[in-house]
Amino acid sequence: MNETNSNKQSIDKSNVRSRNVDFIVSKEYIEILDKHTSHSNRYTLFINLCLSYGLLTLPFIRLIPPRKATEDELHDFHTVEYIKCLQESVVPSKHKVLDEELKNKLDQFGLLDDCPIFDGLYEYVQYVAGGTLMAVEQIM
Repeated sequence: MNETNSNKQSIDKSNVRSRNVDFIVSKEYIEILDKHTSHSNRYTLFINLCLSYGLLTLPFIRLIPPRKATEDELHDFHTVEYIKCLQESVVPSKHKVLDEELKNKLDQFGLLDDCPIFDGLYEYVQYVAGGTLMAVEQIM
């Protein structure tokens, strides 16, 4: 017997119970997630790939629609200033230049280069946070 086989331990599967795989998804959720300018349509592509392989129709897959996180839930993890900035973020028109005050505010929260603002950003954040909280609730 070689060394790698001798180090393997047998796993007692007698007390392992069958579990579902919960998949947080809805049509509205996909549309919201696809709005992110850094990866637009990535979620639709992912869902289409899952559908083409029949993964979402497997008997142990449970599709659960997400919910939006409440403002209070967002405040559990983020500052009042950050949430207010998300709520007030409006994408400037192509011909309008950001004034320095707004530019500094967006830069302070990382909303300029790495994760630029886009139409529906606050709703996007609510859904991502709400979907994450739902996933945690399913595990607990």
